[in-house]
Amino acid sequence: MKKLRHLILSFVFAVFTIFWLSSYTYYNTFGIDSELRKNEQIENHYYRFWWPGNGSLLIGKSIILHPYNSNKTYTKFDLGAAFLRPPSDKIKAHSVYNKIGFWYIDLDKPIQQFWIGIPAWLPTFMIIGCFLFCRRRYKKSLSV
Repeated sequence: MKKLRHLILSFVFAVFTIFWLSSYTYYNTFGIDSELRKNEQIENHYYRFWWPGNGSLLIGKSIILHPYNSNKTYTKFDLGAAFLRPPSDKIKAHSVYNKIGFWYIDLDKPIQQFWIGIPAWLPTFMIIGCFLFCRRRYKKSLSV
């Protein structure tokens, strides 16, 4: 169990560190997409981890409406991702908090979306903290 936990933490650490280091120059995103039919419209739901290229990590969702097209196949569950693309110009910093990486976006129009943002380096250091906490706990259990 301990080895599995360390393996998972190591993988997550590597992923978040790579995205943190590239977060100042590249756009990266991954998550889940789903398409739901509502009458004559399709609701595209996007749930994402999103590094827009400004040093932030945003976690959230957006919902985009499209007209229904009977010739197209829609999926209820799909993994979505984009890596190492040019930075997004979709969000602009409006405050000191935004410039240092903290975001709160809750919009209904033109696209319904909700995002919470933190500096991209923060998850990496939180994972390091988890490693240190687990190591300390393991050493304590050996000395008892």
